[in-house]
Amino acid sequence: MKGIVFSYFFPPLNSSEGNVTFKLINASKYDYEVFYQNQSDLWSYGKNIFLRSDRIKVIPSNTSDLEGFRDKGIALFSNDKMAEYGFMMSRSMPLESHQIALAIKKRNSNKFWLASFGDPIANNPYEKFAYEYTCRPSIRSLRGIKLNIKHQLMKTAYKKKNQGHIMLQNEIFSLAEKLIFNSEHQCRYMLGERYDELIHKALILPHPYDLNLYKSRYEEIVGIPENSNFQDSRIKILFAGHTDDIRSLRYFLQALESQKEYFKDKLQFTILGNLPQSERDYISLHDLSSLIVYGKQVSYEKSLLEMRDADLLVHVDAEFPPEVLQENIFFAAKISDYLGSGTKIVGLTSGGISKNILTETGQYCLTNNKVIIANFLYDVTTGKVDLSKNPNPPAKYNSVNIAKIYDDVLDKEIKGES
Repeated sequence: MKGIVFSYFFPPLNSSEGNVTFKLINASKYDYEVFYQNQSDLWSYGKNIFLRSDRIKVIPSNTSDLEGFRDKGIALFSNDKMAEYGFMMSRSMPLESHQIALAIKKRNSNKFWLASFGDPIANNPYEKFAYEYTCRPSIRSLRGIKLNIKHQLMKTAYKKKNQGHIMLQNEIFSLAEKLIFNSEHQCRYMLGERYDELIHKALILPHPYDLNLYKSRYEEIVGIPENSNFQDSRIKILFAGHTDDIRSLRYFLQALESQKEYFKDKLQFTILGNLPQSERDYISLHDLSSLIVYGKQVSYEKSLLEMRDADLLVHVDAEFPPEVLQENIFFAAKISDYLGSGTKIVGLTSGGISKNILTETGQYCLTNNKVIIANFLYDVTTGKVDLSKNPNPPAKYNSVNIAKIYDDVLDKEIKGES
């Protein structure tokens, strides 16, 4: 049986959404074709990656915008074309992938549809925070009054946009046979008041790691680790991923700065991924360049090797006001890649899905506070923190085991196998 996947992001474009989708369907026993866009690196990491599978054929849209991708997909996958596939899966973000599947479902109601979600479509905390809780100016000046009017217009525009997203999300929930979420936290948040009505459709599939990706081509040929000749006695700490003003490393940087003369000979902190200019400026202002490395561009595959070879990995949750989000619902795919590497993790998290995963897998969790972080790092340097590698990463997050759950659902729902 062959499935069609609609995913705006997919290898060779390097993106978290695409990499997660690849690892799942690559471990599945079924064959796939994937309709994706190949012209724009917006919201991606920009660098091509070399994830390939003989059982996955990619069909590029040859469009560079979201609407073009959606319209091309709806037109290309006619009823005759869809007869080639036993089922379809749509993957967001962005939501245009679901819009393709929704249009197909409306004209071909018998086609089994799995709708897989990364971030929420409706009531997305990032959008809510950006439009409703930032830029709250004083109205004591003419400029403040003008800014306040602009802010109110932004709130109104967001509410209108979000209402459309609510309608779309509810339509997807109603017509798809299965709704794939990466955690129970995300499932409850997105289903909301419809939880009891729709829980029978929910399929919880955690983000996976793939153990086959933690060895380079060099190592496969030579048989020794690629970085085995690297000499540096300092403890190697690594953060891989995207940071911004909401998901920020500022307190970690402040912790390093607070004892920089002590830490600089004992630790090296490497940041792979986006770092806001404000934090780059902080590193320069406080002369932390001998302690902190950033701006290094590596491929996704290389980042996995860096995770494996580090002594400690850092995860940080986004921080929202409680009126925006009570507890973290965002399961960062990077956590699963971290787990697969076998390297210890410290999470800067106050609660929610990240803390649950890190706690259940024996990792470290800290409040995002510079004093607490500095004390932890001091204990790292004195050997009080166990940094031993885990040769047997948790099976729950292994792509092979997650794909088995996914395949079993397809067998039962489509083939009628028990």
